[in-house]
Amino acid sequence: MDATTLLITVDCLVDDWLAGRRLRQRGPQATLSDSEVLTIECVGEFWGIDTNKGLYEHFRRSWGDWFPALGRVHRTTFTRQAAKLWAVTAQLRQQLLGQVSFDPAVSILDSFPMPVCRFGRASRCRRLAGLAAFGRHEGPSRPITASEPTCGSAGPE
Repeated sequence: MDATTLLITVDCLVDDWLAGRRLRQRGPQATLSDSEVLTIECVGEFWGIDTNKGLYEHFRRSWGDWFPALGRVHRTTFTRQAAKLWAVTAQLRQQLLGQVSFDPAVSILDSFPMPVCRFGRASRCRRLAGLAAFGRHEGPSRPITASEPTCGSAGPE
């Protein structure tokens, strides 16, 4: 699926899911709609953009014509609006997860340090070549290689 199709699909799913829901109880209407913020968060997370600053900059630069209101709001306004929607984002993820077929034997691994080899051998280790990076982990008494999985299949938590 190309980027445009993914963006349209996620935007339609978010709009359908939000239909009839009133997220704002009071206050002025936001310049950037909540459905746009949720779409940007979902697609950005899928593309591996981890920070709200990164989301804001990428979508403003590359998809500004699709999200014209993004050009009229400051980055911190976008970040605050996204933070206020955290509970809605969690509900949306659970809803979308129910629509995804998965193999129970395969699950997503979050990026966290995993012992692969001693740090002194990390530059020569070929166990996860192309899939792992290495660095110092200060937790245990000896440094370890930190694995960073880059792919996986969605499964229930």
